[in-house]
Amino acid sequence: MTAIILTLVSVTPMGGALNRLVLSSPELTSERIPAFFAGLHIKLFFKQPHQAELVLPQRDENDKIVWPEADKKPLARTYSIADFDAENHTITVDFVLHRDYGIASEFAKLAKPGDRLGFAGPGLITMVNPSAEQHLLVGDLSAMPAIAAVLNTLTLKDSVRVIIELERSVDQTLITQQYFAAREHQVTFVEQKFTDKSEILELVRNLQISNTKDQWSIALAGEHLTVVSIRKYLRQIDFDKKSLYAVPYWRNQQNEETYHAQRHEVMDT
Repeated sequence: MTAIILTLVSVTPMGGALNRLVLSSPELTSERIPAFFAGLHIKLFFKQPHQAELVLPQRDENDKIVWPEADKKPLARTYSIADFDAENHTITVDFVLHRDYGIASEFAKLAKPGDRLGFAGPGLITMVNPSAEQHLLVGDLSAMPAIAAVLNTLTLKDSVRVIIELERSVDQTLITQQYFAAREHQVTFVEQKFTDKSEILELVRNLQISNTKDQWSIALAGEHLTVVSIRKYLRQIDFDKKSLYAVPYWRNQQNEETYHAQRHEVMDT
């Protein structure tokens, strides 16, 4: 689909760690955003610092994407939809406010109603198989909106385990209230230390998934090292790729431009 312009409707702080942005366009319809949008990737486009106006990629007569020349090419960031309101033609996107503000975090920090950014998507890769008997969702602050949206598609009776990495500076109580109030008993928090020896790996091993592999749908999302290390373990026990979503959203101490190619290498292997 052709990229479109979204206009900012409102900004709501989410406990200091995130800002929630509601964005609108007449083109945000049920024809574009599917009913099961939870966890689907979207691209948001930001103008370069020197630009007065945002210039979006277009599609040619063969439906191929044509990017503007380098000095006008927008900066792209990948997000997921936290909520979609078809009646009001809006989507909700939660932005992590990183310590070292990149282009997206800076936009979210300073955003005011009427500001504009670009939008493309959503993609087609879903995070979960809703018909699975058991669900495991693993992520960090960057994956919180996607995981929370997925949880809203599952019933409270579903067997769900959620494991979340949070840096020590993030208020766990606020995150629980904002995202997991109805499922607090299903959520385990661990400290995010940016190592492939994460506590999460041992928690996953303790679930003894290898004994009931055909029952599970597993989603891994968040920082590179955690996603890659757990995916490696699941491959060792021959977990079915069709039931696994494993996408590193970011890598510590790298920005989107430097990590982009590496992310795709990870996903393609």
